[in-house]
Amino acid sequence: MPTGWGCSLQIAQRIKGIPHQGLVSNMGWWPFSSKASKDAGDNLHIKGTKVWLDDLREICETHYDKPEAGRMRIREMAIEWTDAHSKSELDDTLFEGLERRAFQLTRASDKEWIKWLDDDEFWKPGWRLVDNSD
Repeated sequence: MPTGWGCSLQIAQRIKGIPHQGLVSNMGWWPFSSKASKDAGDNLHIKGTKVWLDDLREICETHYDKPEAGRMRIREMAIEWTDAHSKSELDDTLFEGLERRAFQLTRASDKEWIKWLDDDEFWKPGWRLVDNSD
């Protein structure tokens, strides 16, 4: 005769008139399905415009006093958004906007770097460089 919890379960099943089916009750209900979810292929955590821009801005502000280190991080991040764009996780408009900002930031002098960081319009969705050469 089993001892411990197995014995207690068997005794409880006999008292309740449940036929003995081993040490585990066959209740037919389990909240954690072993079947794959229907949405398993969908990535519900695709970054949006605000997240990408916030990430880029955070990198730049973290390296405000070391622009060259910031430029290196921007180049690394550009690889991430290029991969996301190739997987269609990033639409063309957002991709182009990130590329425009990266172009300005990676080619900026140290003084221009700070200027871009302080320009709130630069960090808003839809930003475009205004050509004042008219």
